Amino acid sequence: PGESFGEAVMFLEIPHVVSAQALADSMLLFLPKGVVFAQIESDPQFARRMLGGLSRRLHQLVADVESYSLRSGTERLIGFMLADCGAGESVDGGNVLELQLPVAKGVIASRLNLTQEHFSRILHDLTALGLIEVHGRRIRVLDVERLRSHAK
Repeated sequence: PGESFGEAVMFLEIPHVVSAQALADSMLLFLPKGVVFAQIESDPQFARRMLGGLSRRLHQLVADVESYSLRSGTERLIGFMLADCGAGESVDGGNVLELQLPVAKGVIASRLNLTQEHFSRILHDLTALGLIEVHGRRIRVLDVERLRSHAK
């Protein structure tokens, strides 16, 4: 909610070369370029917020490329589970974590630059090592510290 997309190409004055797909029921608001440009000219804080959003997105893309280049698929998936799903529920004194994957596994695999087959293989391997249990989109991390150490 509240996020935007496509504004970078608006500044380049080229046809849209990006697309997006909603992963849940969504309401989209289209803002014509003229409206956005007028707001930028009249409100410097709006312009700074737009620059901040573009900068955050660029920073995330650079971090993603670095991760794809320097980290294994297993390390990327473990990082995703421990960071991006970190709002999971701690049980058993905090070293066991119950996670709910926010979207379908195929979407997460794509986000982590993994094939669905490789993603499934990593989940299977982590399960065989006794680090996690998988029940659909629900993952139980059996030992957070061991899982974190496995990613190093």
